[in-house]
Amino acid sequence: MNAATLVEPPTGRFWAAMAVVCAVMGSVAAFEVSIGNWVVAIPFAAAIVGIVRRVTWGRRTAFFLGWVLLVGGFALMFPVEKGMEVRGQGAVPTEVVVTEAIIVCSMALVCLHLLGVYKKSFRAGWF
Repeated sequence: MNAATLVEPPTGRFWAAMAVVCAVMGSVAAFEVSIGNWVVAIPFAAAIVGIVRRVTWGRRTAFFLGWVLLVGGFALMFPVEKGMEVRGQGAVPTEVVVTEAIIVCSMALVCLHLLGVYKKSFRAGWF
């Protein structure tokens, strides 16, 4: 009995769930590229490749990045230091900040949940 026989075969629900995770990772990568952070977008793109290939390192990378998104979502609500400009404009309304934080945290929680549910559907290996 080897590790390949212990992997659950992918179902339609698995691919639908991983499509949601890939969409979240892709949207974060696209946002980072749009603001010029190519280096930050690379791990998100790598996680997408790993998820599509159904390898454990892709799931672990996406799981770690989901936690980063969750912590980053909560960090959006912290006040900015005095003297720092926020997005090159005046003060951002509280409603906008809280809405952005809710969206980021909920996307991260959905990803973490789906990656936890389908944990056994990923196989060990690099490719």
